[in-house]
Amino acid sequence: MSAPMFAVQTIAFGFALWLGSYLLRRNPSDGRLRLAGGGLIAYAAALALGLLTLTLPAAASTLVARLAMTAQLLPALFWIGAAVRLRPGATDVTRPQLAGDAAILAMAAGLLGLGAATDLLVATEDGRLGPTPLYTAIAALLLVALFGAVLTNARRLSAAPERRARGLLLLVLVFFGLSTGLLLLPIPGLFREAAALAVSLDLFLLGGIVAWLDALELGERLRQDMARSLVQAGLPAVVLGGQIGAVIALNTGPQPAMVGLLLAVVATAVALPVAAGPLLA
Repeated sequence: MSAPMFAVQTIAFGFALWLGSYLLRRNPSDGRLRLAGGGLIAYAAALALGLLTLTLPAAASTLVARLAMTAQLLPALFWIGAAVRLRPGATDVTRPQLAGDAAILAMAAGLLGLGAATDLLVATEDGRLGPTPLYTAIAALLLVALFGAVLTNARRLSAAPERRARGLLLLVLVFFGLSTGLLLLPIPGLFREAAALAVSLDLFLLGGIVAWLDALELGERLRQDMARSLVQAGLPAVVLGGQIGAVIALNTGPQPAMVGLLLAVVATAVALPVAAGPLLA
């Protein structure tokens, strides 16, 4: 991975972690925000594991790479649950919704365990790790389920008071499915990196629109609160992470300890201000 792409992936990791944490903190009782935030945090974990894979010794990198590839399935899994709850009146906490959250978490844990401990999802072929037919089938099934949830809710949402926000959210969900599907195709490196960046952009837009929808329903202003949270989390992450990044670029190179330290510092700098948001407001 080139140095610019490494920097872009690190920034995407920090932004995904911030936005996911922001959604979880904003309204924990809203299942859409919980699942959308969980999907973004899972995506941040996949990015972090992918960056670590580039620096670890062969024996350790194989396991981390398995986890990284498997974690790429999780955002779609979480967003299926979020898409189902886009219909009006689906924000109240109910026992079926909590059971659905538990089922999604159980499936996510099962996929990670399957990917890490077996060759069923990720296997070595010609000396390189790659997705198996089962991995592709699960990814395709998740995308079909996501599109099904979008189509099921599209008609119901056309008459909703917040139909503009909901309609935009459904549209971006479709693009997220398409860009994720591109990653399943055997496309060359440059186009694969472009597709990965498209997935990042789609996920960030999805998170922002879900927060906007929640603010509309509550009659609140989102821009000021989100901007304050981003500054409180982003400024220390850029200052502290930038110093470590400069040391990596100018001196040590992408050593495992330095990359791990960079990710840990960015994660801490992002998570603490978001968690303390009500105290800092």
